[in-house]
Amino acid sequence: MKHADSCSALIDTAVAELASVVPALGARAIARKAGVNHGLVPYYYKDAAGLLLAAVEEATARYLVRFEALLNTYPEDDAEAPGHAGIVPWALGVLHDDPDHFARRRAIVALAKDDATVARCARTLIDSEVRLTTIFVATSRGRETETKEDAQTARLLIAMFDGIAAQAALGIGTDEAAVTEAVNRLISMTCGAKETE
Repeated sequence: MKHADSCSALIDTAVAELASVVPALGARAIARKAGVNHGLVPYYYKDAAGLLLAAVEEATARYLVRFEALLNTYPEDDAEAPGHAGIVPWALGVLHDDPDHFARRRAIVALAKDDATVARCARTLIDSEVRLTTIFVATSRGRETETKEDAQTARLLIAMFDGIAAQAALGIGTDEAAVTEAVNRLISMTCGAKETE
């Protein structure tokens, strides 16, 4: 196996382990699962902690790339569908196609309490996710500039999909129509506004 392939195998295996209920994040365990010599861990990453950090950074980057792709998939000029129509199928598709996607995110946040460097990665992930979702909400509401209300709605959407992901991990199904209705209501309402009769 070439060095670049070995390095990729180690990272891919460590990223996959982040989604495990009981991750095997030791250098030997990751190398064994990756099918490479454990001596390559200190060669590339100094130690198991360095490999973990590299895996967290890679998982964060992959998560944000996939999340940012959502913003480029919804129909902006479709009068029949609101601008936010793509978020529910996208999120549920991610849960179906890559059920560990959200689990890796939760693992990064959970690991952050024990390591300042991982905490910086987790903060980058959360801040980026909130920023991108806020832009998405503002755009869906027809705004060119994001507001505090948009950021609050973004945080609610993120929390809702985190909950759906946690339920999916337990095998609890999701009613797409109900989720779509909830998303539509969240995006169409403004925080603190009174409903008119």
